[in-house]
Amino acid sequence: MNPIAGDATRSDQAPVSATLADVEFPISPAPDAVEFWDGVERGELMLPWCGACEAPFWYPRTACPRCGDRTTDWVPSPGRGTVHAFCITHQPLVAHLRDRVPYVTALVDLDEDVRMMGLLDVAPDPSAVHVGMGVVVEFVPTATRKIPRFRPRPEGDRP
Repeated sequence: MNPIAGDATRSDQAPVSATLADVEFPISPAPDAVEFWDGVERGELMLPWCGACEAPFWYPRTACPRCGDRTTDWVPSPGRGTVHAFCITHQPLVAHLRDRVPYVTALVDLDEDVRMMGLLDVAPDPSAVHVGMGVVVEFVPTATRKIPRFRPRPEGDRP
């Protein structure tokens, strides 16, 4: 049984809703990411916010990548967006997902105009995912802590 991709034979190619509870995900030790990971544990997607630009940015860092200002804060995001690009991974590049292939990762354009990478909870089949597909974040328990993962939004759920 493949907890991300379902049955390892993938004969059904059904959407995925399996557990990652036994996977030990390495978590960034960077001090700039503490607020992000604390938010994930609470079930909130937190984005760094530039006080000078009045806009969010991604990835967490001490200065705004647009203007260089260090007046940053954190704001919650609804975690809604669209798939910018995706990859169905058959040869795992990260050790903690070695037993989970195939799985899908995606670059997601959040509605706040930031791009974030993450796992996508769909069958590892090109017909199950497409560029422009609406997604929303969910928070999935793992052996180490919760992680954000994206899943398709219902068809009628538009921004």
